[in-house]
Amino acid sequence: MLGWGKTHIQVAIMIALQPPFRRAALDDAPALADLVGFASEGLAPYLWAKMAGPGGDPWQVGRERARRESGSFSYRNAVVMESGGNVAAALICYP
Repeated sequence: MLGWGKTHIQVAIMIALQPPFRRAALDDAPALADLVGFASEGLAPYLWAKMAGPGGDPWQVGRERARRESGSFSYRNAVVMESGGNVAAALICYP
């Protein structure tokens, strides 16, 4: 049994998704940033503003983070639900 501080093995499990659910794509980054901003009740945009610095756009930082190929907040770690051709919800999971 593995415990805290022990080496763990990451196992990728691919689940077959049926519409309206699908794996997020790079083009979903703006919607993912919006949804994370809403779900965090403003905490994410606050942190993004700190990262953006004076005069920077916090939402651009959020979109750029969602576009990353790696890292916890990445489109690669998200499943989205579409409604009417638009992303209506998301689930972001990471170890």
